[in-house]
Amino acid sequence: SRLGEFDPDNLGAITDPLLFSIASYTMGQIYAFADFFSFTIGHPSATSFKNEFYSYGAYTFASIFDMLGIGKEFPPGMYEESGWYRDVFETNIFTFFRGLIYDFGVVGSLLFIFVFGIFAHAVTLRVLTKTRAWFALATFLAVLVFIFMGYLFSVFVARYVFLTAAVTWLLFNLNARLYRTRKRRISVPQNVVPEQVAAS
Repeated sequence: SRLGEFDPDNLGAITDPLLFSIASYTMGQIYAFADFFSFTIGHPSATSFKNEFYSYGAYTFASIFDMLGIGKEFPPGMYEESGWYRDVFETNIFTFFRGLIYDFGVVGSLLFIFVFGIFAHAVTLRVLTKTRAWFALATFLAVLVFIFMGYLFSVFVARYVFLTAAVTWLLFNLNARLYRTRKRRISVPQNVVPEQVAAS
């Protein structure tokens, strides 16, 4: 439908771009990152990538750096290069691991993932064991989004993640206060037998 043409005698004109788009949008980022990783460890790669290693969080936490006014200037889409392979796929999305490797190197990335895993487990444990842990619950939701979007990019490059977490925390607190206020208003009178309350 985006091509705006249909020729029953030449279906390849439609199916070829369609298959290219499907490959690019569904799995292109995996192969693009594999090409970048080959470049990183010194193996042959289809693309020549920028050597911007050890940028200390500028890629992974771009929104925080930007809010502090010390952010790095990124081109649209964050990366100038595209990952590609012949006529199979082309994408400028490289998973969040490319930014992580740029920021901390390969070994530093593994260390970051280990520390982040401990943090994620601590937040999850607090949500499961503490009542009214609204901040932990809002953080837990942000961590989930970070993990589930990691196959595309780091969600911490956008400011909306922190805003969403703050609004979620505010809504949880407001809901808890309203619930407690409502619970106080609906109190059972002293002379009512519990069986009568259950029956009503």
